[in-house]
Amino acid sequence: MSIAEKVKALIKPMITEVELVDVEYKKEGSDWFLRVYIDKPCGVTVDDCKAISNTIEPLIDVENILQNKYFLEVSSPGLTRPLKSKEDFKRNIGKLVDLNLYASTLGQKQLSGIIKEIKEEGIILEFKDKNIQEILLSNVAKATLVI
Repeated sequence: MSIAEKVKALIKPMITEVELVDVEYKKEGSDWFLRVYIDKPCGVTVDDCKAISNTIEPLIDVENILQNKYFLEVSSPGLTRPLKSKEDFKRNIGKLVDLNLYASTLGQKQLSGIIKEIKEEGIILEFKDKNIQEILLSNVAKATLVI
């Protein structure tokens, strides 16, 4: 299990008033950053970020998961938030999404389409030409909303 996954599992039960979207742990230059992305239907405020930061930072430090000094950043995933789970795709039915795929589908590894439906193992996309195609979730390397 990666450090980001360990942190996510640790803090998820503590975050009930907002949705925990993602956790990243990355080295940039000589510094380590722990980024926690949160969201809620009416949008995230600075106060939300501060409250979550104050809640999780002591817990992370006590559990001693991170061996390096780090900067904690809590923020919204932004307008072009990544779609990571089946639930993310369900919440965004009817919206335009860009997909990067592991393996080519329709001869392409990058597709854009409107999410029409969610199946057991895939998503149904409608393309500009009105063609409809099921894309397996296991083939999606990255998915982001298009604004």
